[in-house]
Amino acid sequence: KSEDGLEDASNHSEHSNNNTTALLEQFQVSTANYISMGGNSNGTSGLRLNEDLTKGESSPAAGFDNEPLAGDFFEVGLVEVYQLVREIDG
Repeated sequence: KSEDGLEDASNHSEHSNNNTTALLEQFQVSTANYISMGGNSNGTSGLRLNEDLTKGESSPAAGFDNEPLAGDFFEVGLVEVYQLVREIDG
């Protein structure tokens, strides 16, 4: 883990593949140590939150073409979770 409490993803198999198509299609990855969205070949993510959702990091992601959200590393104040339900499912 880095001093920010975030695990370096560059050593994980889901981030070590240099296949550009797989990186562009990656939407979300979760492990016991973090949850991330939008991957890059260098192991960074568009958004990554640590295991207890208190710290995060943000980088431009190849598949999202985004600007970093809040600088490189940041503390998380609040996490909101939404569930989308199809009308047919009630």
